[in-house]
Amino acid sequence: MQNVYRNVTKKGKTKYNLPTWRIEEIISAVLQHLLDERFYENDFDVIKMIEKNGIVLKPYSEFNKTQIKKLEELVKKGVFYSTFTEEKVICYNNNLDTLVQLFTILHEYGHFYLRHTQQSENGEFEANYFALAMIIFLYIEEKFHLFKKSIKGDFKNIMYRNMHFKKKEVS
Repeated sequence: MQNVYRNVTKKGKTKYNLPTWRIEEIISAVLQHLLDERFYENDFDVIKMIEKNGIVLKPYSEFNKTQIKKLEELVKKGVFYSTFTEEKVICYNNNLDTLVQLFTILHEYGHFYLRHTQQSENGEFEANYFALAMIIFLYIEEKFHLFKKSIKGDFKNIMYRNMHFKKKEVS
């Protein structure tokens, strides 16, 4: 079964996307991974989570000028690679905006987590959805602490705190 389907746009260009079932699988995998890593705890650090999986994060600034130029020609934002010696590295362009750097790191981590072994259009879409889901769940937790509160059992109180039910009058 092919993972990618095509939608033809009005301009005659072909647009690609993943089927809904695959996007849902990726979102579920991200949430389960974050829950396993206890991302709702105060000391959670997404970079430490990545490094805990044996991945070295290497900004472009750690390379010499010739290497940086080659990297930027090939991949402007970042790349994940694994060597025969099992070294796993995410290289990322640290001259970009902080949010772009985070998205790039999580995108490349998505390639690792989803066990992508080669470059493919499907893999790029999957890694994008992985990174986006990670950022959304991390933001929701940082802003609202929903997962921390639900783990503590306070989630019901959050949901019903401001709800007022009126008795239906019987005529």
